Amino acid sequence: FFKRLMLKKNPFRPDRLHLHYLLISSKISNKMITPILVSFSFLLSIIGYLVYFYLGSAHSLIFFLFSFLIYFLTSIYIGNKE
Repeated sequence: FFKRLMLKKNPFRPDRLHLHYLLISSKISNKMITPILVSFSFLLSIIGYLVYFYLGSAHSLIFFLFSFLIYFLTSIYIGNKE
């Protein structure tokens, strides 16, 4: 959504810049994409919960923002490889 806004494109129009499409185009097998995405989601959820439980909400927010930044930069990197 934010990437499309930065590129001055309509964020409500369909495109093939979602992470799963970028993984497909980067030669990762279709059978591996779902386990990869689910594993990352599960791992980040567990880490986020542990950060919130042990360090508090401020650190949890920082972790979320850092995770979002990593996701955003990764999607840009994979998208530029096309």
